[in-house]
Formats: sequence, C-alpha cells, structure tokens
Amino acid sequence: MRHALRLVVVLALVAPLAAQQVTFERILHGDREPQNWLSYSGTLMNQRFSPLTQITAANVKNLQQQWVWQARSLEKFEATPLVVDGVMYTVQAPNDVVALDAVSGRVFWTYAYTPAPEGRPCCGRVNRGVAILGDTLYMGTIDARLIAQFAATVKPAARPPPKQMLAPSKTWSFAVVSSPRCAPWRRTAGRSCHQNSNRASIG
Repeated sequence: MRHALRLVVVLALVAPLAAQQVTFERILHGDREPQNWLSYSGTLMNQRFSPLTQITAANVKNLQQQWVWQARSLEKFEATPLVVDGVMYTVQAPNDVVALDAVSGRVFWTYAYTPAPEGRPCCGRVNRGVAILGDTLYMGTIDARLIAQFAATVKPAARPPPKQMLAPSKTWSFAVVSSPRCAPWRRTAGRSCHQNSNRASIG
C-alpha cells in the first residue's frame, strides 16, 4: 500500500512537467492561451498584454500574497518568467534556470550554470529569461553561450548535460542577457558587447 501511495505521489509530481510540449503553433497564437505565458513578451506581438479578466479595477484591492520564491542571488532580478501549463520557468541570476509550480511556488528543479570567469557583461550579471520550444528550454549566458536543456525533469541529477549551441568569442567580449527567440528552423540570441571595439550581433 505504501509503495502504491508513493507511486501516486511521484506521478502527481511528474505530471505537470511530463506534459511540457510547446509547439511553434502555440507560440504563434499565444493569445489563445491567456493562462500561459509562452514567450518573453507573452506573444510574438511583444505587447505584454494579458487578456485575463479575473482581476479587475474593482477587486484588485482584495489580492493576497499566495507564495514567495526567494532567489539565491543578490544580483538584480530582470527575468520575465514563462508559464507553461502550470509550470513557471525563470532564471536566478546570473544563469540558474528554476522550474516552479505556478500554483504553490514549490521548486521542481534548479539547473545551475557557472559562467566562465572571463565573461564580461557590461551592465550586471543578469538574465532576462528563457525561451521554450517543444520540450526544450533555451537560455543565453553571460559568457555568450546558448544553452539548451530539457524542460521536463524532477531530479536534477537525471537531466542530460545541456547542449551548448553558441560558442563564445575567443576574446570573451560578448554576453547574452536577453531571452532567446525560437522558431522551428532557428534559435537566435542577441549578443551584447563589452566596452571595446567589437559590435553586438545576433547569432
């Protein structure tokens, strides 16, 4: 009986993450899923407008705090979280991806990435969020890498090593702090440059 109960509990934990599949069609029509936030600005129109109607000018005064997640970082917090079918994905500065239960705030997993010490972001060790396509999350790093990792996992040790999709410049003059953009044919990230002779670019 105890084993059966444990199985039920494990399945309940895994279910929200196992269902993560974000097609490009869903991203294109993000406005049809107001309960989700599938890209950096909500939709590809970049309006950052939510069509949800439950909170109004009349009842906003009744809102109460439901949960708090404390980031283990003293850096500035600039990430816009994604919300996908009840799971929230955000970045703990500079480059730790965190998956949380959007209802309870419970942490599913944390992927900690240690940037190379040679990475030199111009304006703080920050990140503005991840992108998702299919079952994969994408994150730019302050040492100018584009990291790909599976979104659905419970035990961090079971996650495959993330794939480094974009190698940094040999001069270590670039950083990626913006949220990547995803399409079926390409993943893009804007690279910012340090105060030197190099120009910023999109890779």
